[in-house]
Amino acid sequence: MLLWLPADLHWCVTNTNPWYHDIAWYIKGVMIMGETRYSIPLWYLLALIVAEIIVIVFYKTGRRGNRNLRYAWSVGISLMLIGYLMESSTNNIIMLFSKHVGYRNGFFMGLGLFTTGMIIRRLYDVFKSTECFFCGLLLLVCAFFMFKHNLPFKFLFAGCGAFLASMSIGLKDHWIYAKLRNISTLVYFLHMYIIVAVTSLFSEWLQEMPVVQVWLIILTLSIMLSVAIEIARKQKTFTWLNHLVG
Repeated sequence: MLLWLPADLHWCVTNTNPWYHDIAWYIKGVMIMGETRYSIPLWYLLALIVAEIIVIVFYKTGRRGNRNLRYAWSVGISLMLIGYLMESSTNNIIMLFSKHVGYRNGFFMGLGLFTTGMIIRRLYDVFKSTECFFCGLLLLVCAFFMFKHNLPFKFLFAGCGAFLASMSIGLKDHWIYAKLRNISTLVYFLHMYIIVAVTSLFSEWLQEMPVVQVWLIILTLSIMLSVAIEIARKQKTFTWLNHLVG
């Protein structure tokens, strides 16, 4: 989260909240929610740690590993559904919980995703890669409609679909993977700073635009800047960039 600390400090300086409010907000984001205002892409790290601890508890307290994994998966899926229903609730107490704790964490989200990934990896060796590929595509199509209608488990379907499809085509072994990996890493780390810059400079203009258009603008700028850095770092004049981006 230190990577996006300058962006968070920018928000703290520009808002009207007292300094102690911002400090408490930041500590709560790191320790409880797993994310701050501009470190949202890292929510899964805390969720992964919590989910892994819960799975270890299931394995330590049982005798048969596969059965314990099924139990942990059932609990994770149930909690994911409960989190979705609570997040959609209009009850004041539940809304207060959602604001200060949230549901995108290891308890309500991470356990279901983590155990589903374990099950998919175990079943992957049983089926042919072609079957897994088409199954992944089917899940992605389902996820598209689930996102459109805001249905529960949409993130689960999308993640499983992408996971199965990419594993089936051997993406990690393709020559272009190494090229895209560097660019995607830059996009991942730079896009939040682009969001800060764009929203600070064009806030009124962006408010009138649909969310999809804003997303496309941020994506395009992120890719363009990442490609420019990737090209520049290979030039002698900009070799110092290698120390920043690795």
